[in-house]
Amino acid sequence: MLIGNIRSIVTENYASLVHEAKGTGKYAKSKVFLIFLLLPSVLGGFIGYTVPVWQGFISPMFPALGVLTGFSINMLVLLTGHSEEDSYNLKTEVVEQTQDFTLYSILNGVVLIAALIAAMVIMRGVLGSNRVFGLVPVEVVMVGISILIYSLLVHYILVLVVMTHRLHSLVNIKAFD
Repeated sequence: MLIGNIRSIVTENYASLVHEAKGTGKYAKSKVFLIFLLLPSVLGGFIGYTVPVWQGFISPMFPALGVLTGFSINMLVLLTGHSEEDSYNLKTEVVEQTQDFTLYSILNGVVLIAALIAAMVIMRGVLGSNRVFGLVPVEVVMVGISILIYSLLVHYILVLVVMTHRLHSLVNIKAFD
């Protein structure tokens, strides 16, 4: 059930993004893939390789991500107050898309917080050693962790930008009037 719900959240979110992207079929899917998967991976890879994460970076990220994820939860609560009665189809469709995307935003925040916790545990565990489990050089592990963290962070920022766009759309169509 848990995995099915997570799969459903991700699938509905990306289906909504493809539907909203200008273009049709493979072109729309390619745009969404480039913006939300390839761009964060490339930027995260570049930043992670050039500036590895450090304890002083990870620690302040927890409250910031907690606040942003809390904002997403509050937004979801606000969206549940929308009534389909006396509402035209566009309002209901935009509200439903925003609800799906808000769930996805919450999922992203939780994944990023979990990745930060894992990074902090790994970083503390490898302090003072040259190799992880006697096999992999610590530098390689740190760059890998950095690329993962920065890629997830870039993706999360893009998700928040889309949430802002969706909220703007809700305000413009007066979905809560």
